[in-house]
Amino acid sequence: MAGKTEIGLWDDDIERIKRTHGVMEKLLRQMRIQAYICTNCEPPQLGRSNLFGKFPVIEVNGNYWHRKPNEDISEEQLAVLFRHLVSMGELSTN
Repeated sequence: MAGKTEIGLWDDDIERIKRTHGVMEKLLRQMRIQAYICTNCEPPQLGRSNLFGKFPVIEVNGNYWHRKPNEDISEEQLAVLFRHLVSMGELSTN
């Protein structure tokens, strides 16, 4: 079995990161997805990312997903994304 996949959470709003991270952790447990979350909110890295104006952004295996800029990604939106990534083989379950 392969190791856990990293799911990146890119954002410039620390409070939104906390909310989104909590929802993501909950869904990973519920869906039994083998992954861990890595947050990135450091201005120099965000600046080099070419993602400004798109936050929050989810990254998996070098692919990026985002919804409306500066709005929380809902639990349902994250669940749909995670189910899609599992079906595509980007995330693994146990």
